[in-house]
Amino acid sequence: MNIKPKLVFNLDAYEKDPDIRKKENQLSRLKEIGCFSLSSERFYRRGGDEIKILVMPGQDCFPLDLNKQSAKLWEADIYAEYLDNMLYFIRDNKALMLKRISPRRVEVQADIITHSELLQVLKCTIYTKQNWRIFGTKFLGTFYLCLGRPSQKEVTSEASQIKRTCQDWETKLKRLLYSDTPEKQTLNSQLDEGQFYKVFQSKMGEFSVIYGSPMGARCNQRENLFTDCKVIPPRSLIDDNSGISEPYLELSWWSECSLNGVQEIHVARPSTSGHVEAIEKKLTISLITKNSKNWSINKCNNSMLHILRQICRNIKVDNPDTIYEFEYDSNSRDLNFKPCFLRNENTFISDWYRSMLKDRLIVNK
Repeated sequence: MNIKPKLVFNLDAYEKDPDIRKKENQLSRLKEIGCFSLSSERFYRRGGDEIKILVMPGQDCFPLDLNKQSAKLWEADIYAEYLDNMLYFIRDNKALMLKRISPRRVEVQADIITHSELLQVLKCTIYTKQNWRIFGTKFLGTFYLCLGRPSQKEVTSEASQIKRTCQDWETKLKRLLYSDTPEKQTLNSQLDEGQFYKVFQSKMGEFSVIYGSPMGARCNQRENLFTDCKVIPPRSLIDDNSGISEPYLELSWWSECSLNGVQEIHVARPSTSGHVEAIEKKLTISLITKNSKNWSINKCNNSMLHILRQICRNIKVDNPDTIYEFEYDSNSRDLNFKPCFLRNENTFISDWYRSMLKDRLIVNK
């Protein structure tokens, strides 16, 4: 049965509605509740095995030649992973994540389970030309939301190539500056290309949201202070035709940092030949001040929460087989959705997870 998509809302209409636009939506401070790691092959592990440590080079090491680094892109296919890793985290932290509300009912202690990449996309939606797709379902009262691969590309081939080049440079820069252990703090050390994730809880309006977020590297002087390395393209590659601008990149950096608690980042601007003359440390709060005329964090947070409300409002069936597909078109600025009530290729709540929760329903019956 082919179900026709339905309009959820239009972003232009949202921006013109004074009642919605002026409403202040409070976001609580982040609460770190756990962690996990993914190996270089993207296998889940409990704990912090994949924590990286930042190693800043001395002045005599510059310019850094990124061309000498050979490293595969750290480009995780989060679309294919759905929410698998967060389900594993819940499995490994039942006492933390599950609560019994009656003799026959157990629930996850959150209104929404998701990942930071999805929240970051929503924060940036009001200012960027980025199409996105979200798969959503509801199970035992909790909403599960994950990104899907957009059906339409929104960028030109030129912009795609620039982004690809920057991803390659960023991967090589991290290869140079990140170390697996304090004992291996030398440039060009062998790096295990796994990734460390923190799990956060935040109150977003009326929603208690729990999500996993990839972390960059730990600053060696403080055990729980993390940073990240970013690359900005050479000025010759940034223009109106490329669809890439510094304000857009800095919005992306801020939105990511706002979701994982990172307060400073290290930014490099390689030359077109791939050489880095300097690395600049930037406080994330400085990104907000610098771009006060380009974007507003209140608008980002308010529109993110509005979109979350609209998505959850339209997920009516509490059944993990039922998948709701939400598609945002950045040209029309329409958000449409359609449900699929039968199990399908996008059903992402695994059978083992369903059994785990259902088995707990009859414990201490």
